Amino acid sequence: MQVQATAISPHDLRQATRLASFQSARFDDLLNGRAAASGQSATPPQEDDARTASEALVAITLVQPLLEQARKDPFRSDLFHGGFAEDAFGAKLDSIIAERITKASHMPIVESLYSQMTQARGKVDTHG
Repeated sequence: MQVQATAISPHDLRQATRLASFQSARFDDLLNGRAAASGQSATPPQEDDARTASEALVAITLVQPLLEQARKDPFRSDLFHGGFAEDAFGAKLDSIIAERITKASHMPIVESLYSQMTQARGKVDTHG
């Protein structure tokens, strides 16, 4: 089986790079309690930030590694292989799918992290 490489335009590469850096910055900003670097002036309520940070943490640390493992052998098949694009952007696809799975499934660990974050924030606010 011959794999054909497809060219990625510089514009598409810049867009993918911007999206990846925006998502990384968004996660860092959520953890640090700052507004996102995308120019948003209105900050959402802190509870929403804590929930989003909890979901992102679970997606990155628990769900995404499972998806990466499933992408590797022995589950890999030439029949369903996506070619160069899957090899190049498979990690990004895993990241997006992990985020969606975590958001849609309402995992108990997200609720636990969320409650710990909000309780810790309350202790810092009252004593600080």
